[in-house]
Parts: sequence; structure tokens; C-alpha cells
Amino acid sequence: MDRGDQFPLKGFPDNLDLMVPVDDDKSLVLGGKYDTALGILRNVIDGAGDPVSGIHDLECPSVIEGDGTVEMRSNCGLFLDGSVDNRSSFVLRQGATLVLSDLVILSVTGIGSFIVEDYAKLVVDSEDAISLLFGGRGVDKDDIKILVRGGGMISLKGDDGRGATSVMSLYAASIDLDISQGGILSIQNNGWLEINSMLAGFGEAGSAYKGNLRAFNLNTDGRLYLGDGGKISFGDNRDVKNLLSWMASNSFINSKGFIEYKTTLPAQGFNHRGFVGALQVNNAAIDTQAKAESLVRTLVNEVPALAAATVFTTPEGEHILRLKNAQKVTIVDGDVIQSEDSTGNVFGVNSDGRSVTYRYPSGNRVS
Repeated sequence: MDRGDQFPLKGFPDNLDLMVPVDDDKSLVLGGKYDTALGILRNVIDGAGDPVSGIHDLECPSVIEGDGTVEMRSNCGLFLDGSVDNRSSFVLRQGATLVLSDLVILSVTGIGSFIVEDYAKLVVDSEDAISLLFGGRGVDKDDIKILVRGGGMISLKGDDGRGATSVMSLYAASIDLDISQGGILSIQNNGWLEINSMLAGFGEAGSAYKGNLRAFNLNTDGRLYLGDGGKISFGDNRDVKNLLSWMASNSFINSKGFIEYKTTLPAQGFNHRGFVGALQVNNAAIDTQAKAESLVRTLVNEVPALAAATVFTTPEGEHILRLKNAQKVTIVDGDVIQSEDSTGNVFGVNSDGRSVTYRYPSGNRVS
């Protein structure tokens, strides 16, 4: 049953605003096995020709389209009721805008595709909270493809003067993140995309937050914007042998932000392997498969000649050397790191052009 013809389109303006307050914790069941899921929410009007300002009972729309704005004012769950062979889809398209208001959570679970395309926008505008959640039930129950393409955009608004942080979280699920064909991921000032760490809330339940991010794809012509202080955090995949595919050789990346490796705290006497550094845009324009730690090293490393050690700049502006054992030391002002040996010692020159060595494993500096 195609319900699209129930919503008149001709003769009405294309810029109607749709205000859609969804009841608290309401679940929308989407999927090919339900005819009602074929419905299309267009520029809806009432009998008098005025925009509908309050729609409380959305009948499982799989598509939101048109030039209007849908504002989600209370928590909502989207359940993609498909299978690996017959995926369900939720589609935002044709210039429509879906806004998650402050402190509202949109949780997406199930098996299917979450698609933002054709100049549509999903805007996350929240304050210090996870607002857009993908997964949570486990890698076998949640299998989600996030597709942003054709000028579509996911925007994490970040700091707007309130000290706010808008957060998109991918966790406890099998996920493909595909920002391609002109799609845009915009992580504005202090916005945060976190993967497999659930805001780094590790501890005893840490493994419960891990999923398998199969791919982070920015090819072809995908666009990634990281504003000042914007951040992408990677935790290890649940299956540590499951490498992550980073594909960005044919993409556009603009960044003043940071990439982070999140991991559990180590046993006493061992170095903490987690770190965060400024994204090096030239390093990012590659296609590779790697574990999360190795990928983050590649994306933030300021000295490509280093194969095991890493030089990076922290959000506080510190210049840090991370040795291959994860020991971290602050690089002395004026030192320029150049190379390393197979043992792990790192070499460079100081401001006078004299040789300096940062010795492995302690990181002690010798000049």
C-alpha cells in the first residue's frame, strides 16, 4: 500500500515548517514487513491549508521529505525492523531538516539503513549529552548502515556560547558509516562523534559498549568538517581482529579538530595507551585498514618518518612524543623530531641544530 497519495502536494508552498513532538520514549517500527512503513511524510497541511503544527501519532514513516523542518522535542526510538538480506530504511531527503532539540535523544536500533540524502539535514543541537545514538543491543542484533550522500548532512552543532557539546554515539552494533557522493559530516566547535566508547564510560562494563565499525567511508567526494575543538573518538572494535576500513583518498576534509584513541585504563605499572591529537589533514587522505589505535596514530602523526612513535599536538596545545610503548613525554620547545631506530629511541635536533635523543623506554631526553 503506497500512502504517498494521501498527502496533497500540488498548489502548496514548499517551505512549510513541520513541528513534530514525538511522545516520550515512543518507538517507530520501520521495515519492509509492514505496509504502513511505506508511508511518506511530506509537506503536511490540514483541511484549511495551514501547516500541521502538532503530529503526535506518526504512523511509522520510512521517509521524511520536502523543504520543511521536523523538530523532535522528546525522546524517540527508531527500530529498523529488517534483516541483513532485506534491510529496512529510514530516509530523510529532498531538503527536509530534522532537528533534535536540547536534551532530546534519538536512538536507532535494528537492522537497516539510516539515510540522509538530497540536501536533507539532521541537526543535533544538545547540551553536554548523547543525543544521536546508533546501536546498543549488540553486534548481532543491531546492524546499521548510516548513509549520508547527495548533499545530505549530519551536523553536530557543538558550542553555541552555552558550553554545549552535541554528541553522536556509535556503540554495541555492527555499523558502516558512509559519508560519500557529496555527503557532509559537520562536527562543529566542540561537537563529538564517539565510536565504541560510549563517552569513554569504560570500567567493568567497558566491553558492553564496543561494537564493530566496519567502515568509515568518505569516498567519493565525501566531506568532513571538524570545527575548533570538534572531535572524533575511536575505541577498539569488539572483535579486535576486525580491522576498521578508513577510506578517504577521494574526499574533502577541513579540520581544526582532534582525533582520539579511547581505551581502558591499564594495569598498575603500564602506560595508558589512550591519546588525542590534532587531525593532520594530509595524513587522512588515504585508504587503509587498521585497528583503532594504529588508525589514530596515522591520522594525528606530525612526523611521517616515525613508524612506531608518534608526535602530536593536544587540545591544550602541548607538543607530545608518544613512544612505541605508549610512554608520553612533552617535547622540549625548539626540538624538531626527525627519526627513530628499531629499538624505539627517537632522534631530532634542538633550536641550535644539535642532536637530541629521547630514549626508549623512559622517554628521557639526552642532548
